[in-house]
Amino acid sequence: MENYAEPGIKLDYVGDGKYSNWDRFGRVTDQVWSDFGDPGNPADDAELDRFAYGYDLAGNRTYRANVVAGDLPSPVNLGEVYEYDEVYRFIGAERGDLDLTDPVHPVILSTTTNFAQDWNLDATGNWTAFTEDDNGDGTADLDQTRWTNNVNEITHLGDGQGPACTSPHHNRAGNGGTYRNQLLFRPVTLGLGVEEARASDS
Repeated sequence: MENYAEPGIKLDYVGDGKYSNWDRFGRVTDQVWSDFGDPGNPADDAELDRFAYGYDLAGNRTYRANVVAGDLPSPVNLGEVYEYDEVYRFIGAERGDLDLTDPVHPVILSTTTNFAQDWNLDATGNWTAFTEDDNGDGTADLDQTRWTNNVNEITHLGDGQGPACTSPHHNRAGNGGTYRNQLLFRPVTLGLGVEEARASDS
C-alpha cells in the first residue's frame, strides 16, 4: 500500500489482505488507485483508476485492462493487447474494447480499435519498419522504414506516410549529429512504460 497525502490518493496492491493483486511470480495483476474515503471503512474508498494485467508463460505482459474506464456509463475503450515475436520481442500493440473471454489469448473486439502500433525487427533487434494508426481506421498515419549499417547505426529513414524525416548521420564514435524538425523516434504511447524520445530541434 502506498499513500500519497497530496493529492489525497493511495495505490493498493494488497487487495483482500492476501496479496491477491500479485500472481504467484510476484507480477502485478491488479493495480488500484483510490481516494481515502472513510478512514474507518476502507470499502468506502472510491476507485479513481484501476488496471488489470495479464502475462504469458515467458512473463511478457499480454494485456492491460482499464477497469474504471470500461465501467463508465458510456464505456471508454482503453483496453490494450500486446504482441511479441517468437523470441519474445515486442512487435505490436492495439487499443480498444478488450475481450478477456480467453485470458490466455486476449483480443481487441473488431471495429473497436482506436489506436495501434507495429514494429518490424531485424535479427539484431533494429527497427526495419514502424507503423502507427492514430484512430483505428485501418490506415497508417505514420509508416516509416529504416536502414542500418553493420554497426547498427540508423543510416536512412524512409517515410511512406507521416512527417518527413531527414536521414541521420554519425561521427566516428557513433554519436548522432543534429536533427532539425524531424521525428526520429516515435513514442510508445501504450501502457508498457516506454518513454517518448524525440530528436533534438537544435
